[in-house]
Amino acid sequence: MGVKMKYYKVILLLLIGLLNSPIFSQVETLEDCFSRKSNSDLKSLSKKQHREPVDGRFYSQGVNMPAAGMAWQSSFRSFKDVSKIRPKDKQKEKDWVSETCGYSAYAAHDNYIGTMWCEGAPGVGIGEVVMGLADLKDKNYFYILPGRQSKRKFFESYSRPLDIDVHYLVPMEVGTTQSSGKVFSEVLYWSKQSVKLSKDPGHQKIEIQPYKEIMKSIQGNRNIDHPFVMVAIEIKSVIEGKENKEHTCISAIGNSDSEEEYKKATLRD
Repeated sequence: MGVKMKYYKVILLLLIGLLNSPIFSQVETLEDCFSRKSNSDLKSLSKKQHREPVDGRFYSQGVNMPAAGMAWQSSFRSFKDVSKIRPKDKQKEKDWVSETCGYSAYAAHDNYIGTMWCEGAPGVGIGEVVMGLADLKDKNYFYILPGRQSKRKFFESYSRPLDIDVHYLVPMEVGTTQSSGKVFSEVLYWSKQSVKLSKDPGHQKIEIQPYKEIMKSIQGNRNIDHPFVMVAIEIKSVIEGKENKEHTCISAIGNSDSEEEYKKATLRD
């Protein structure tokens, strides 16, 4: 009996391990953006002091969890006419989850000119915040693409930031997930930089003023597998759009593309 009991216990442990493995992870319910709130605490960044902790763990777009983008914004504009009912079909459910996240912060992380984050607050979004990610390895700059791009009629229709405050947040722990995405934790507030953006279309380069100090602070940190800084853009004033002035948008924040790519035209007409 003792041998049989040990045998059954081994089988049971193997079954438990299989159920918890990635093979069965697809049956887990993906979180949607109707069920999760944006990170309103980002609107308090201007009150923080140098090296003051910023609560939360932040996941890059590569983790394939659309709702995780809610942590990177103080508000967002959802798509119109998205059903509140979760589909039962798995593929339709996956598409629906992405649709619930609308114009969320991850749309400013993907380097596509045709996608964008738009704030979802009343008015033109003064004080709203969206974060991007900048790779610090051999790069002391990042780019921002204000407004809705791809066509001039879109660029002129939607509002876009003019004056911004750039808040630099430094993650003291940077790890890689099984899906090759990044997770950022132990985040510290670093400093603020005020910038007036150009009124013209196209990517705009912003030099990271505290670059040397940030790199010095993380040098030799074994909890950081790659140097990054989280770039929080706070809207201080806007250029109002002609038709959709109540929606202020940003199409891209980051520096993962080549500088040649960022110099290309962003309007097709």
